[in-house]
Amino acid sequence: MSSDSSRPTKTKSSDISQGKRHNLSLTLFTISPVEQDSNANDAKSRNNNQLRCRLNPGSDEHTFVLHKFQETMQQSNSYSQIIVIEQIHNETWLLQYEVQRNGLFEQLKKDTEQFLFHGCADIAVENIIKRGFDRNRAGEVHGTSYGRGVYFSRSALESHGYTKANQSAERHMFLTRVLVGNTMQGNSSVKYIPDGYHTTSNGKDIFVTYHDSQAYAAYLIVYK
Repeated sequence: MSSDSSRPTKTKSSDISQGKRHNLSLTLFTISPVEQDSNANDAKSRNNNQLRCRLNPGSDEHTFVLHKFQETMQQSNSYSQIIVIEQIHNETWLLQYEVQRNGLFEQLKKDTEQFLFHGCADIAVENIIKRGFDRNRAGEVHGTSYGRGVYFSRSALESHGYTKANQSAERHMFLTRVLVGNTMQGNSSVKYIPDGYHTTSNGKDIFVTYHDSQAYAAYLIVYK
């Protein structure tokens, strides 16, 4: 997360491998051919301005996502194999997210975007990609210990606990762009965030959002 007061600008793909903030512009998003899998069976799936693109192992974005995932997951025996890492693009949700991000920047004079994880069952994956994160379903999976919103974590290991293996023993986790803003200590009674705050937290690595356009599912990690 950056505390630089300059307006967020487009980040080069070379910056991703160095852990710098990854910005997507308000213009139509395009993926360089070098970032796409050469296997025609896995290359693309387009529907209603949505795009799932398999990232090549060794590419800047694949390396960035894998490193974030392994920072905590390598400390455990919770996984043995990365099946695929996909880049997600839903134009509608991306535009709404960027509007929210620009508005928050104007308010706070700094960019508070963080990359956080969100684990889920495979049956929830397509719904998140198509419709975004739905705070109205708060508590169904993640509970409401820190508020009645959508839960994200800096720790992939924490989010792993909310995944569910499918019949192929595969699990699914999103690496998500989240606007943390000003955060406050959360509790189970928080349903609406007070003025001046944007997320609740456990004070460590869990953040809860209360606006649907406050988070954008940028990458999907499939592993077992």
